[in-house]
Amino acid sequence: MAMKDPILIRNAVPSDLDAIIEIDDVGPKEEKPAYWRGIFAHYGSGEKKERIFLAAEAGGEIVGFIAGEVRAWEFGSAPCGWVFALAVSRRFADRGSRRGCSRRSAAA
Repeated sequence: MAMKDPILIRNAVPSDLDAIIEIDDVGPKEEKPAYWRGIFAHYGSGEKKERIFLAAEAGGEIVGFIAGEVRAWEFGSAPCGWVFALAVSRRFADRGSRRGCSRRSAAA
């Protein structure tokens, strides 16, 4: 993959999970697969339109992700976005992946 490859922001799919686990380098590695499968089932299933799980892809490789949802709290407050997780590969940290994920999730 060339560093100049465009970054595509798209819905995450189950086959992205191995790359997402690798990008998420916080905490014990042995707990990651089950944890991220659960997060994907909750945010990436597509069952509820207010939940999103997006992947940033460049040159066929997953280089970042964002997961979140739109929530409306009590007392008639307006719906607003909540980001649960956002991470980008260190190799792509300065290429706009986080900004792209954030913008796409805001538009969802």
